[in-house]
Amino acid sequence: MNASDYVYFNLHKKVFSIKLRGKVREHTDWAIVLPNAEKVEFVVSEAGRQRVLNEQRKNVHAYVRGLAYAECAERPHEKQALNAMHGDPIFVSYNPYKGPTFYNKKTGEPIRIADAVLIEPGPTIMAWGASS
Repeated sequence: MNASDYVYFNLHKKVFSIKLRGKVREHTDWAIVLPNAEKVEFVVSEAGRQRVLNEQRKNVHAYVRGLAYAECAERPHEKQALNAMHGDPIFVSYNPYKGPTFYNKKTGEPIRIADAVLIEPGPTIMAWGASS
């Protein structure tokens, strides 16, 4: 199995950072994240979240983990292909003050895995085949 990328929103640069083996390999406006193993994972470090809650100061502690592809093709075509394979996406968000997981923006349900994820400026996170 290949090493997974960790994708997170870079608060200083206002873009997404893609980290591989502990080093940032790329900064990008958008990325598609596909499974490295069975599913794309939404990961939150509870220790990092507790630090945010205690210090009231943001830090990087939440990631989308999988194989990230940035600037690889036209987004409309990628969205159409993902819709054809997996159906309509759900919109996902994360807020350490609302809870310990990423969540479905419409229902509030926790989201931990997905078949595919598209991350765009906003930041906007769309997930296909997402579940807890």
